[in-house]
Amino acid sequence: MEDTTMSADFPDYLDVDYTDGEGEDPEDYPSLEDKIEKAVEVVRTGLEEYENPAIMWTGGKDSTLTLYFVKEVAEEYGYEMPPAIFIDHYQHFDDLLDFAERWSDEWDFELIYARNEDVGDYVEANDLEPGDDIEISELSEHNQHHVRDILEYEEDTFPFLLDTYVGNHLLKTVALNDALEEYDVDGIFSGIRWDEQEARADETFFSPRHDPDIYPPHDRIQPILQFDEAAVWDAFWHYVVPESVDEFPDEGYVPQSYDDLPNDLSHEDIPVSPKYFKASVRSAPRSAPTRPPRSPRGSRTSRRRPNAPAALRTRRTSWSASAIWATCNARGLTTILSPLSMTQTDANERTLFEGIGRPDAVLGVITVLLVATVVATAIAPYAVLPTLAVGCLGCLGVIGEALFVHPPVEG
Repeated sequence: MEDTTMSADFPDYLDVDYTDGEGEDPEDYPSLEDKIEKAVEVVRTGLEEYENPAIMWTGGKDSTLTLYFVKEVAEEYGYEMPPAIFIDHYQHFDDLLDFAERWSDEWDFELIYARNEDVGDYVEANDLEPGDDIEISELSEHNQHHVRDILEYEEDTFPFLLDTYVGNHLLKTVALNDALEEYDVDGIFSGIRWDEQEARADETFFSPRHDPDIYPPHDRIQPILQFDEAAVWDAFWHYVVPESVDEFPDEGYVPQSYDDLPNDLSHEDIPVSPKYFKASVRSAPRSAPTRPPRSPRGSRTSRRRPNAPAALRTRRTSWSASAIWATCNARGLTTILSPLSMTQTDANERTLFEGIGRPDAVLGVITVLLVATVVATAIAPYAVLPTLAVGCLGCLGVIGEALFVHPPVEG
């Protein structure tokens, strides 16, 4: 766990217990009601203590549950609803962005899109696809500082992938930190859980991030640490969805299959992200207008997402065979060189009813591996073993991510 020594610049008006949750685990909150009661307590304290709170929202189940708790507590106790910060890393499906827009309207909160526009502009200007290299020297001093001084990365380039140490940091962490600084956020609600991974098992409900050399000093407010995955879905089907959708049974209902929604409801009607359902519901890429200028915080127009250029709306279905192979190999090398890098793209997100969210993608990677092996055998027999080794490791990375890895952005 992080050092709780506060920097001299951090606000002195806070009175929160940074040890709350130490030594605890989900078993200390045995029932769903126990978990919800603690979540409400943490959220209420967060809304009471922090002057400029925000919610980190990915559209995933954990961060959406966190968002729901904040909304309900704010309405119940008369607090102002904080804005939600959504990291747009240029590789989201349009379905997910539409989902974010729909429920920000339905639940009436401000939606802020955080983006590393310097990286995005470079990708657009050079017409890059996932797996293509980004020249670090062409990026801003701000991004170069993060790559060289914070990450201590020494290579000249890094691949345009979320599944890499540098790519994940620049496209997600830097984008979030810049938004925290711009909007002067002192506490951000995060949807991480103790049971997700070992690194999060020691987190507390109020977790300090006070080192100004790494991020703008702030606190993470973490109200659903005590939930496990089953409890998250129980809360959705018995609280979040019934409270949000009039046609959904008040007593709750747990779908048993993809099409098993009551009262002729569709997936577009419920606050469950489309990334948890079948790949067939993905919409095709669409062209997008130039992004509008950012509006001041509090303006309703600032809720609209700055649409990314069509070239940046990457989709697995649009990837060429070379891009898939580059991704596969990059994952293989990342597994060897950066074992602590745990990241995941939308296309590999684990779904609600399927173990592997995109089985067609996995089969595609395996097909490319076989074709590449045949070509290597014909052209350069000595290249067969290295090709197979790295490619197989990459394939295992794809399947492993789809089955086991949670998204790196918290919640």
